[in-house]
Amino acid sequence: MLKLVVTLSDEFNDDTQEFVTKTMDIELEHSLASLSKWEEIWELPLLSTNDKTEEQNFSYLECMCVTPNVAPEVFRKLSGEQQEEIAAYLEKQHTATWFSKENPSPKSGETITAELIYYWMSSFHIEWEAQYWNLNKLLTLIKVFSVKQDNKPRRQSARSRQADIVRLNAQRKAELGSNG
Repeated sequence: MLKLVVTLSDEFNDDTQEFVTKTMDIELEHSLASLSKWEEIWELPLLSTNDKTEEQNFSYLECMCVTPNVAPEVFRKLSGEQQEEIAAYLEKQHTATWFSKENPSPKSGETITAELIYYWMSSFHIEWEAQYWNLNKLLTLIKVFSVKQDNKPRRQSARSRQADIVRLNAQRKAELGSNG
């Protein structure tokens, strides 16, 4: 979670002869829940490589905000330094897990949307609470499941095992000249 103190106004108080700064504390979380809200509004995949408009970027900040009752204009008051801090926060992995270059994940070219990530969560039996985790951490967990699953020996299906048994029995009957 990223916590920011946004300066809303700097005013000079003539009575006290002091500058008065009004601020607001906000908390942002880059999560699947935030991504899902944004995609519901814009009906576009957030994680695509397509450029987003300024309005869409500010909209994502609103979707990321877990602080209740924050007016949209508060996000317009973010300083350049705070915007850089948000960008760095979005890029961080938020996990100690890493993947070697020898075993890169395959790039399927599939467009990643909130529903696809929810599907992956369901497929890997990941608790729904994880939709509120940092998105990069959740995607890393999904990748871990995928890598571990790909490294497991594949179990033979029941139908395939049955076919092998029938084939083996027929072979033995032929070798022994038996009817069963």
